[in-house]
Amino acid sequence: MSIHDLTPLIIALAPYSWPVTVLILAWSFRNRIKEITEAKFGDKVYVRWGQVPSDLKSDETIGAVLPHPATKQLGSPSDPKWENVGNLFWLGADLDWTAQTALRGAPKERILHGLTQSYHHLSELGLAESAPAKQLALLKSEIGSLPETTLDRTWRSAFSERIYAVTRAINALLGGQQPGFRSSPQS
Repeated sequence: MSIHDLTPLIIALAPYSWPVTVLILAWSFRNRIKEITEAKFGDKVYVRWGQVPSDLKSDETIGAVLPHPATKQLGSPSDPKWENVGNLFWLGADLDWTAQTALRGAPKERILHGLTQSYHHLSELGLAESAPAKQLALLKSEIGSLPETTLDRTWRSAFSERIYAVTRAINALLGGQQPGFRSSPQS
């Protein structure tokens, strides 16, 4: 039997060679892979607060240098100002940032910063007296009175769920503001 007799077998098994190679490499480096994954994914926090440059420095100038164009008031002064699309955008971004920041173990003052920013954007939208604004004010008051040591993983998880409840309440307020709005390509 020569190598030429094995050629059909080698060709038939070629498509299966990469998974075998990957398994052999994974098994060979299993200890190092375990060390890396435990370091990165231990305690179910994927990226801890302070491990990325954007956590260490907030750009306080965002939006500060933009000119304020004249906008047409769409309703009475007590109506929400849906035309303030910048505030609407940053409200959503800040709510998500606050929830994610809390989940990633940020210090209390960064979480309070996110709540302050979110409330500011709600106010600029004319929604300072709305239920979501009252929920944000309550959250800010509650976290303000808590010591940093009580902000454990369980508290942070429950807090982020409360932030997402505020987001859902704002989505309910937005319902019907854009005629023909489709939430997904299939709808």
